[in-house]
Amino acid sequence: MTTISVEADVYSGLQNPVWDLEPAEAVRFLALVAQLGSLDHAPAPAPITAGLGYRRLKITMTTERGVQRIVVANGHVFFHPLHDEPPRQRSDDGRAFERWVLRTGKEALGEEMLNALLS
Repeated sequence: MTTISVEADVYSGLQNPVWDLEPAEAVRFLALVAQLGSLDHAPAPAPITAGLGYRRLKITMTTERGVQRIVVANGHVFFHPLHDEPPRQRSDDGRAFERWVLRTGKEALGEEMLNALLS
């Protein structure tokens, strides 16, 4: 079974909103990941700033193979290495994947913050 936890990296000094995807959302998440464009040989995107405000989504996906760390930011999806695999990155054109993941956290984020992050 796959479990997926999401953290919206929005605060400095306060606890960030965190939520778990429901099983049906986890299935959809995996389907959306499979549709992302490949960027394995593309130049790195602009760095993620450490400033105030929303910076990225930090996702932890746990499967029978282990724990996979995923970062979604700046129209890119970064997959940290799992075991001996190389790191991977994918394109999130128009932030469609990022926006879908954000919408799964409506309760944790609250409507006002969700709307701000989607804009």
